[in-house]
Amino acid sequence: MKKNKIEMIWAVPCQSSSTDSQSNTISLFNVVERVEFTPDDSALFEKNLPSDGAPINLNLEIVSLMARTDLKELQVLNVVGKVTLSDPDEKILLEAPIEGVMNKNDRRLRLGLRFGGIKVTKSGIYSFTLWIKESSEKDFYIGAVVPIEIQINLNKRD
Repeated sequence: MKKNKIEMIWAVPCQSSSTDSQSNTISLFNVVERVEFTPDDSALFEKNLPSDGAPINLNLEIVSLMARTDLKELQVLNVVGKVTLSDPDEKILLEAPIEGVMNKNDRRLRLGLRFGGIKVTKSGIYSFTLWIKESSEKDFYIGAVVPIEIQINLNKRD
C-alpha cells in the first residue's frame, strides 16, 4: 500500500483563530462541539425546510494541522483538499475547497477554512470531513472527521 505524503495531525472547529506573527503560535477561540439553534419562527422554519437543508448563521472555522510523512525527502508539496459537511443521515450539505503549500523545508502546514453559515436538516450529529491529497496524487483520502452536535429547538405552540 502506497504511503500518503501528508497526514492530518488534528482538525478543530472553533468560532475564530489567531496566529501570532512573532511566535507563529495559534490560538483557537470558542472551540465548538455542540450548537443550539432556535429559529425566529419555528413553524415557518419547519414548514419551509428544504430537503437540501436550511441555512443558519454560524461563525465557524475549521483549523487543521498537517505534517509530512517522509522527512528524508523534503520537496515542495502542494496540498489540495476539500471539506464536506454531512447531516445525521450522511447527506452532504456543503463542499468547499481547501489548499496550501508546504515549502521545501516546512515539516507542517496549518490550514483554516471559515464559514459564515451552514445548512441544517434536523437535529443530530453533523460531520465535517477533511479530504486531502498532494496535487500529484490521484485520489483524495480522509484526513479527519470532525463531529458537531446541532440541536434545532423548534418551539411548538398549541
